Amino acid sequence: KWYLNDDREFLKFIVLRLEQDSHVWSEVKSLGERSLFYSNSFNFGLKSSVSILASDHPGLKQNSIYFMSCEYRVRCGIFSLEDGSIQYIPQNVECPCLYGVWITPSF
Repeated sequence: KWYLNDDREFLKFIVLRLEQDSHVWSEVKSLGERSLFYSNSFNFGLKSSVSILASDHPGLKQNSIYFMSCEYRVRCGIFSLEDGSIQYIPQNVECPCLYGVWITPSF
């Protein structure tokens, strides 16, 4: 789940896990050594996510959510579950595509 401000910028993310036995959602406070990649296209309602072990890919930040949103502009960034900070990359780029997805290498 994510929260936006009036300018459609991400404020924070909350990660939830469905407990299979009880069918109850519980909040995940840490991804540990994993990174979560999330993309959302508001125009088409397309969403995708993938979780990978950060140590398998040098340079990735563990316990973080890499996000991409395509609405009127592309918004990409990294949300740290550890301290709640957001690092946007790049800033205010016009959206040349209809939707964005993350591609993970198979090697």
